[in-house]
Amino acid sequence: MRSFGIALFSILITVGSAMAAPKTAADYLSLGAQLYSAKDYQGGAYAYEAGLVLEPNNAGGYQGLGDCYYFLGRQADAMTAYQKSLALNPNNPKLADFVKTFKPQDAAGTSEDTTMFSQIKSSPEIDYSAPINSQASTITAKPEVKFAMGKDKWVRVYGGYDFSLLSDLTTGINAWTPLLDSNSNTVAASTGSNGFMVGAEFGVDVDSGNGFSISYENVSTQTESYANGVTQLVNSSGVTTLASQSASFQPSMMDISLNYYAYLPGGKDARTYFTVGGGYYQATVGFVGVDPTLSNPNENGTFTGSTFGWTFGFGQALAIGNTFGLELSAKGRIVSFSQMTSPSVNNQSTDQGQGPYAIGINNSTSNAGTINVTPVSNISATTYRYAVLDYTGVDVDLSFDFYF
Repeated sequence: MRSFGIALFSILITVGSAMAAPKTAADYLSLGAQLYSAKDYQGGAYAYEAGLVLEPNNAGGYQGLGDCYYFLGRQADAMTAYQKSLALNPNNPKLADFVKTFKPQDAAGTSEDTTMFSQIKSSPEIDYSAPINSQASTITAKPEVKFAMGKDKWVRVYGGYDFSLLSDLTTGINAWTPLLDSNSNTVAASTGSNGFMVGAEFGVDVDSGNGFSISYENVSTQTESYANGVTQLVNSSGVTTLASQSASFQPSMMDISLNYYAYLPGGKDARTYFTVGGGYYQATVGFVGVDPTLSNPNENGTFTGSTFGWTFGFGQALAIGNTFGLELSAKGRIVSFSQMTSPSVNNQSTDQGQGPYAIGINNSTSNAGTINVTPVSNISATTYRYAVLDYTGVDVDLSFDFYF
């Protein structure tokens, strides 16, 4: 009983004169949780020890005691406390998973054990069949936050900024500017590589260092377009007319990928990772144009292409509570569509029926480098080549995570 009195005295010293001395096991265990939350791990350990002397079958008390020992560097004692908690309450999968990966730095324990834990270890065998006090759930509520990312399944939804090269698309549109400018009063070209992406992902962690996921993403990129106000056209009879010419291309892309995650060692409420992935990609380009050389100048169509691509990146996740988290990540993407085709183009002109059509880059001398919609039959070394839709780029995302 002498050491019990020492423990009580230490608790009173820790909490100060403003707090009344605990009287019951529940009081000591509640005090232990409060001191742990205040990061007074030594005081918390004394309180848990005292409470467990009065109520030795409390699984939550042993888990709280183990948490205090853990942060005091008493790894072997922490492991013993966790194992006693699991013996009393085997239905604690989060603690069980943590114990499996727990590697005590001092397997032999401390050199001198003068705390109440020495009495607990030397006391008669615990009756494991005794009911578990409901206080356990209250005691472990705050420490449980530390195990939020120890759950092995997660879902996340995310969105962010996308940058893609789109080389042929942007350079092909810009190539029209000097040609149209020579015959028109106004020329406008709008090109860029900016976009927005959204996605969803389901993942499973194999262990504390590795995980896999399946993700779905959609990228929408700004419209690429050109237009001139007035162009002089000379028909076969030599009659000069004025007409406008324009075209706009709206690219987008979706993918389904399998991803691997490698987690770096860190805290239980935050983690840093590297990731690589590969999957199936499909791109779509919506086309709307006005071509005054056609019998019906208005035309439109939808061009598609598919391929396989790769991603690689890194990120940082932070738990908020024991279920949710926020994540910031950056990923590079390597994917390129060698050709974009459409079975038809709605222009009601003499070209109708010559499909399929392609988005092509002009190889001729007069309009070299310009982007066009043309029948696939025109693709050759001397007339057109397929326009490559290069979606290689970078994503920066913010995501909301759910762990279970």
